[in-house]
Amino acid sequence: MTIDRLERIMTRRGGMSPEEQQQILREVGGALLQVVPADWTEIHYTMGVTAELTSTQLEAVLENGEVIEIAPPNSPQKKLRELRAGMYQPGKGTWFSARYVIQRPTRYSVDFDFDNEPDFGMDIGFQPVPQTYTNDLKVFPRDDDHIPTWLRQKINEAEE
Repeated sequence: MTIDRLERIMTRRGGMSPEEQQQILREVGGALLQVVPADWTEIHYTMGVTAELTSTQLEAVLENGEVIEIAPPNSPQKKLRELRAGMYQPGKGTWFSARYVIQRPTRYSVDFDFDNEPDFGMDIGFQPVPQTYTNDLKVFPRDDDHIPTWLRQKINEAEE
């Protein structure tokens, strides 16, 4: 990670208002709607993320029940990375995975996972080295009682 990138993330950490969060989520939804076929009934956008690495997947369920995978645009990833930094809570950290679901006509839900290891097999096809997680912890520090067991194991592996 470059120093410039780290400084940009650090200056945006935490403090994003609920209104700002909702605005970003609306923008993400709008961008996803631009790339799915007209006959969609449900859209699933999944993202695994650390300070250095992002993996995304976009699927659409069509009216005939078929599930298709679509190349996701870049803007949702950028917006959700911004949201991740803005949702950081000192000592508690921030989320590692997000699942954004849109159901026709206009209903959406977003689930953020602060505690489980993200899945990076979606589009990059590998799991990151343990140092990736220790670097994320430097950018988004967590108190000991907010470090999940899997993350503690990654930290220990990185120190070996």
